[in-house]
Parts: sequence; C-alpha cells; structure tokens
Amino acid sequence: MLDRSRVVPHAFVRSALFSSRKFSGEAVRAVATEANPIAIAALDRYALQQVAGERLDQGDCEVYVWLLNRAYLGGLPRSGDARIRFARGEALSGLGRARGTQSFKLLEESLLRLYRADVAYEIPHASGRTRLISSLEKTERGGDKGYDYEVVISAKAGDFLRGRDFKALLDAERKGLGDYLAKWLHGFYASHEVPFQITTDKIKQLSDRDTMQESKWRAVLEKSLAKVKQATGWEVCEVREFDNASPKIVVVKGKRLPRASLKTAVGVRR
Repeated sequence: MLDRSRVVPHAFVRSALFSSRKFSGEAVRAVATEANPIAIAALDRYALQQVAGERLDQGDCEVYVWLLNRAYLGGLPRSGDARIRFARGEALSGLGRARGTQSFKLLEESLLRLYRADVAYEIPHASGRTRLISSLEKTERGGDKGYDYEVVISAKAGDFLRGRDFKALLDAERKGLGDYLAKWLHGFYASHEVPFQITTDKIKQLSDRDTMQESKWRAVLEKSLAKVKQATGWEVCEVREFDNASPKIVVVKGKRLPRASLKTAVGVRR
C-alpha cells in the first residue's frame, strides 16, 4: 500500500501547519520566535503553535511526509530518533519532481525550514513540543558515502502517528492537483471518511488564506475544488449557497457512475 500512497498525520492536513499559500515573489514567510510564535489554525481536536522557524508550506509538507514514510518503511523505532540517509535524486524521484538545479535548491530549502521548525502541540494522544527534524547533515559532493543527506527525525514526531491518527493519501490522486490549495483541500477532505459541511470562511482560516480578498478567495477556491473533484472522481466537491447562512463546501465521496452503468443500476432496483 505504501508504494502507492503516503501516510500523513491528521494534525498536518486538518490544520494550517503547512500553509496552502505559495511563498514566492513578494510573498514573505512569517518567522516564529519564542516571543512571537505563529498561531496555527486547526480543527478542535488539535492545538498547534509554531515557536521557531519560517512558516511552512505544502511543498515542505510533501518533503516531510516523504521522510516520515521512508522512516516507516525502514521500521520507525518505537522510541528514539529515526535516521534516514538518501541521495537528492532519490528524494526528487520519490516526490515526483524533475531533477535540476532549481529542484535541488528547493529540496534543500525545504529541509532547512523543516530542521529549524519547532512545534508545540496538543493532539488526541499526546502533547509536547518538538523539532520536526532534529539533525540535518549534508555530505560533500563527489564523496564516497553514497548519499547526499543524513536526516534525523525527532522521536517526538512519532506522537503525530499515535492512535492511527493519520490517513494514507493516494499518490495517483495528488499528482494531478498542481496548486497548493488543491493539495491542502485534498488532504483535508481525504482525511475524513464522511466529510462534513464546513463554511468557506472556516476553510479559508484552516488553509492559511484568511488575509486574502474575498472575491479572489472564492475564485481560487472553486478552481481548486474542481481540480480535487477531477483527480478523485468524488461525486460532489463544490461551494454551495444557503438561505440565511454562510456558503459551505459540500463534499460527497464515491465515484460517479457512467451513464450506462447508472441505467443498469436503476433497472436492477426496479
């Protein structure tokens, strides 16, 4: 199963820990400090706060989830840190990214952000504070070690996987999503077996888009929801207006039957 999917902690996809914003151009990442931590919006079961490091995004999430799953396949220890060694080309291949100078640069930047990030958390099965990566070493190019990076995932990071509080997300669905908001929406709704209706304002907050102009927000939201629907085949994935109430996102899972199959099914019920 893990060769076709990635295990992702619910705390990662049901919160704004990994922002749906893409920080490029004039977009500036917030930097958390002890005196000025970043408050992370999350569903009620999760209380998160980033107390050190730059704001993380969906690209960083992909890298960290890849590392977690590498550790899982290698036998994540019940206690103690998990040490992972890998070549940068291997990482890019696992992430579905093309090799090249820019891709190598973005990978290293993500690793550095994950190394510097320090997160305080209260989740259903644990509470505490942890660095996502407790050690990061890069080997010299042209060396004989056979790998480019040695990463140590903090033992406390295993708290996020306790009590099966995670979801296996299908690689095939995520590859076609493209933009960060579509990836965030996919993770959020895929993590719920039966998605509940939630207001667009709440999703705006949870995905770290709360400063976005409302008209632009609705436009990008509807576009990203359409991408999620196309990638997953879910029957309904859209914004709906309600009388005397805020608009909500409605997601109904299940594949839409082809017309011929639908006629057959109706005939059988008769």
